[in-house]
Amino acid sequence: MSIITIPNILREKLTDEGANALVEILDRVEDRSQAHTIETVELKFEKRLTEETTRLEKRITEETTRLEIKIESARSDLEKKIESTRTDLIKWMFIFWIGQFASIVGILTAILFAFFK
Repeated sequence: MSIITIPNILREKLTDEGANALVEILDRVEDRSQAHTIETVELKFEKRLTEETTRLEKRITEETTRLEIKIESARSDLEKKIESTRTDLIKWMFIFWIGQFASIVGILTAILFAFFK
């Protein structure tokens, strides 16, 4: 609360009681003005805070969506690579088994010809 001084000319016209009453009125006006200013600032702050929170939530949602898309893309690529690797592995397994089978048949044939000759 600030100190209000009443000029002498006004104090003479109002008397001391009138000047004190005027000071009280001005003090109340100042208090109400401060309360109104604080209320207005609080409302603006709350509105701004709500806007910023909404904007931040939207941004987080967008980032989460982008990350989910990237993860799904990477998952799809990995599945394709695993499938390709599995196919190659099965192909080479069959080639190995055919080679082993041919080797065993050849060895058994050689043993049987040597034994029955």
